[in-house]
Amino acid sequence: MKLKYFSISFLLSLSVFTTSAQNIYSALHHDNPYDIKKDVPVSQVTTKTVFYNQSGTEVKKEVFSFNDKFKVTTEIRYDGTGKMTDRLTWMYDATGSKSIARKYERWMNALGYISETAYYEYDANGFQVKVIDKDQNGKVTSTTTIINDEKGYPIEVTVVTKNAVDYGKETAQYDIENNIVTITSFGPYGNILSTHSEKIDFSKYDDDEVVNENGDPVRSDGYEFTYVYDKNLNWIKQTRYRIVNGKQVKNAEFTRDIKYSKK
Repeated sequence: MKLKYFSISFLLSLSVFTTSAQNIYSALHHDNPYDIKKDVPVSQVTTKTVFYNQSGTEVKKEVFSFNDKFKVTTEIRYDGTGKMTDRLTWMYDATGSKSIARKYERWMNALGYISETAYYEYDANGFQVKVIDKDQNGKVTSTTTIINDEKGYPIEVTVVTKNAVDYGKETAQYDIENNIVTITSFGPYGNILSTHSEKIDFSKYDDDEVVNENGDPVRSDGYEFTYVYDKNLNWIKQTRYRIVNGKQVKNAEFTRDIKYSKK
């Protein structure tokens, strides 16, 4: 089964950092590490993303701050004009590795300032079992319940809103050997809405994907990638190309300004 490769930057923006949507994907990748080498401590990464399309370019900027466990503590997002639009803040347990809450703040022209906070609960095995979302007034807006298998993989996720609206559920079946999870979405009456497959671990590559000496993909599913690295072998520029009629067409460019912590 062919699975589309996404850059780590894109995955980061979708998972870590989706705000209120809780599902199998977000549960599976909860607290995933940031795409950076762990040999040298990092305090901050500023990422600029330029997407190229038929109507021109779209520019985004994110600033990530980290604790000493390489976990993201804050993410600040900016639009193409440099205006701050979103801020996400993570709180961790005493180990600094397991998140216990995430506050999301957004500045919207029409609605002004809004915020919400997600609180994460775990069982005795350390598996995530519940997410409680609250608005800026502290009122519960939704509750997500997660059922895991014996290895901690989420196999069922249900979401109920503050009005007791049941949005159905998602279930997952895992093919560990082939690194594939099949996710099925059900409506509130048990009807199947969709089924699709994803990679379980995006750091593992298929046989037909080409990876360079630094472990970064250079060819995958109709895309090619080039990199520029710093002295610590962290990429500071990634260019993504679509292959159209055998030729490279620039699709996106990611640049990173990495600030290393003083030892």
